[in-house]
Amino acid sequence: MAKHLNWRWLYWVVSIIAAAVYIAMLFFLPETYKTILLQRKMAKAGIKPPRKSFKEQYPTNLTRAWLMLFTEPILFVLGLYSAFVWGILYLDFTAYPVVFWQTRHWSEGIAGLSFLGIGLGMAIATASSPWINDIHGLWVKKLGGPKPEARLPHLIIIAWFIPVALFWFGWTANPPTHWIVCILAGTPFGIGFVTLFLGTNAYLTDCYGRFSASALAANAVMRSLFTAGFPLFARQMYVKMGTPWANSTLGFVALVMAPVPWLFYRFGPRIRAKSKYHLWTVELEETEKERG
Repeated sequence: MAKHLNWRWLYWVVSIIAAAVYIAMLFFLPETYKTILLQRKMAKAGIKPPRKSFKEQYPTNLTRAWLMLFTEPILFVLGLYSAFVWGILYLDFTAYPVVFWQTRHWSEGIAGLSFLGIGLGMAIATASSPWINDIHGLWVKKLGGPKPEARLPHLIIIAWFIPVALFWFGWTANPPTHWIVCILAGTPFGIGFVTLFLGTNAYLTDCYGRFSASALAANAVMRSLFTAGFPLFARQMYVKMGTPWANSTLGFVALVMAPVPWLFYRFGPRIRAKSKYHLWTVELEETEKERG
């Protein structure tokens, strides 16, 4: 009974601390999204941007995201990478309880605490946003301007957190390894998950400009397909293969995908030079500058 009471106190203490951290970040972290900043600037200047009617927007908004997804290599590859990482997260929602019920015989309520490692990693990544913005600013200067590739240097390292976390959890989940070791494996995954998600979205936004809403919508569609599909085979996968090899299978796929940020940092300018929607974005921005 005392053990269960201790777990409950730990759960509530961690939950309150996490809630306080997120509320503090909500109020104290600055807005960085360019579109919102531009809208605020125009509102202060008393400028009202022209708006299209619903009939004019609907056909374009309905088809553009799909066209971009299958014609833009940047969007398809980054969307696939982002969707895979999201799929692992949703797979863990099914797999973690199975692992801790079977291997450590935890109750359902206590098994839910196994997500604290992932939550800690997400909180660390979110709280690190100001430093990530500083890194972006440094690379903007190094690259000679606000190029989309300035969003990627830190991701080149952080991308490896995902396979490390997967192998770490897989080979420490079973006794006699102490339970805290495998739970802490979720921390690098949480850091990698949040940072990769925000970084890839920022890269797509910088790359596609006013078409970024369609790019992010296409990314969300692919992400939704993976998050819906991965939990369907999670239980069978972990029961039949065992935790070490089930996680290692995901880890090997993550290893193959980990170089994606480096590839786009290295070859992104060449790929963007052949991107129809990116070239349109550059042309529209130049036209707006000429008009003042």
